[in-house]
Amino acid sequence: MLQMAPTSTMRQRFCLLLCLVLLSCVVGASSDSTVLRPRLLAFQPQSLTSTSSDSQSILMATSSILNLRGGDQSAMLVGKASDWVGSLAGPASMVSGAVLSNLYQIMRADSDLSIKPGDSKMLRIAKKMTKFLLVSAFTMVLSCIFFSLITRSMLMALPPAALAKVHVHGESTPMSVLRENFEFEYLTCQILIGQGLLNWLGSIALTFGIPRPDQPLSVRKMNVFISTVVSCMMLIMVSFFNNHLIHYPNYLAMLWRWSEITWRKFIWHWPLMPMTYIMGPVFLLAVYRGLDAFFLNSDKDDESLADRIVRDVFG
Repeated sequence: MLQMAPTSTMRQRFCLLLCLVLLSCVVGASSDSTVLRPRLLAFQPQSLTSTSSDSQSILMATSSILNLRGGDQSAMLVGKASDWVGSLAGPASMVSGAVLSNLYQIMRADSDLSIKPGDSKMLRIAKKMTKFLLVSAFTMVLSCIFFSLITRSMLMALPPAALAKVHVHGESTPMSVLRENFEFEYLTCQILIGQGLLNWLGSIALTFGIPRPDQPLSVRKMNVFISTVVSCMMLIMVSFFNNHLIHYPNYLAMLWRWSEITWRKFIWHWPLMPMTYIMGPVFLLAVYRGLDAFFLNSDKDDESLADRIVRDVFG
């Protein structure tokens, strides 16, 4: 007992010290927020409230000075835009590693998501959709890394003559420069990383939502709860993204605009680009194989694809 007394005393002192550190962190954080908030409010530009005309005159004067300096404003905005595009590669690489680990887990033969002969039609579709979402998420985030690095290299390699042709006005920002001059690259990078994240979360929600054989009721309820929480988080992310968009009304409008630009840039263009002749048949083959995979109800189904679609959809 005499030897245990110092140890208990040291533990008590350590616990007391830890409580004091945590208390000081909480008090310090709250005091910093209460002190910094008035300072930040004090340093807000007055152009948002009462002196908008003065700020506009300053912006016009600054833009005129930069234009007299030979396109320094274009170079500055394009440089900041290239930094933003390059910054997307870091988060995309981290997400790709996480998606790849999930993909290896569900692709095993003994995985719970492997299709079994006794599975129902909806269960088969859910398992196939989970794999499709994971593979598409991995492909999208890797493509985001590729597109962001290539776009940044292109922006950094623009000569002064090309920078002088970049459309810039007095109220231009790095994001508006991308939208007005490089809209396809701007939309592609944003859609790839955003949709890749959504597909990854959707696959996680489906993984927890799919029932397992011989699963206890308590585990099943917990898995359904996790699937519901992840689904709600996806909706919150989309809502947050829509509320912070400036150049587009919502995410669906971004997708529609990207589809329109892609159609005009690569397909509805004459003369056709050489890659169009290759991408067209490959895309149609992918659509056919996707329909064939999702509408195949059993491993020994000899019906044609059209008959299976009519049977599953209309009867």
